[in-house]
Amino acid sequence: MPTWEFIQLALGLTIPVLLLPHIVNTRIAHDYFGVNDIYAYELIRLWPDSAVTQTLLLLLVWVHGCVGLHFWLRLAPQYHRFAPALLALAIFVPVAALGGFYSGGRGMAQVIQDPALFSTIKTMTHWPSAKDFEALARYRTLVRAEYFILLGVVAGYLLLTYFGRLTGPKVPS
Repeated sequence: MPTWEFIQLALGLTIPVLLLPHIVNTRIAHDYFGVNDIYAYELIRLWPDSAVTQTLLLLLVWVHGCVGLHFWLRLAPQYHRFAPALLALAIFVPVAALGGFYSGGRGMAQVIQDPALFSTIKTMTHWPSAKDFEALARYRTLVRAEYFILLGVVAGYLLLTYFGRLTGPKVPS
């Protein structure tokens, strides 16, 4: 397996580990607890405790996508002509996204310092109760465990198939 393909695979398998908690904190919170998961809610939830994890997730997804696009587009005759502009774009987009995330996160950090404003946001977003947060934590643990179990099942199947081919009957030449 070429190095780039291994990197692509590793990034692809790492992304769900970081993305699943985000999905639980938004979609599950919305569907099961009625949370209005607008940007203010999510920025307050992420900033600053999960800022590094969210940054890493964004960069992993972006690099995964860029590597995949590069190895797909490199076969196109016009790609090499546009590669410098695409590289600039590939750098600019995540830098701009992270700049917006950091700016919004710092803004929300100031908002939560004002009890009246924070209370308004909690009301507006139907902020989860302490009991709801405990349930969300259990969901996060559960979905990660399910993901690792699924990976284990797939890895086990692949290993069994591989060893079955090694030890199975051989066709004479």
